[in-house]
Amino acid sequence: MFKPFIGAVAALFITTAAVAEEKAAAPLPKIGLSFNTDTEYNIDTEKFSSDFGVVAKTGGLSLGITPTWDWDASELNNYELKAQYDFNVTKSFTISPYGEYNLDKDWNESTKFVGVKTSIKLN
Repeated sequence: MFKPFIGAVAALFITTAAVAEEKAAAPLPKIGLSFNTDTEYNIDTEKFSSDFGVVAKTGGLSLGITPTWDWDASELNNYELKAQYDFNVTKSFTISPYGEYNLDKDWNESTKFVGVKTSIKLN
């Protein structure tokens, strides 16, 4: 009597596992990372500077930090924190509100910007 019961329980577990549907875990949103640089020479002050930073983007949201290297003083003298969100109004027209927060070399607030960018693709 006991052996058929064990056989029935084993069959139940095996068929339940075989019939069960596999559920995939919800995928994490993809995050794109980019490294940006910009080197410029100021003709009036005769100084070189380079901006370099990392921008992370997921969906329409972009977040980044961009320090500025002063080649003459050999120091970082500005840290720019950026945030932007892209609203695709149509396939070819995008509106992007953004904000920038700048800190000086001592990490004190220097300037703040808010604005709106627009983009039109001509395809």
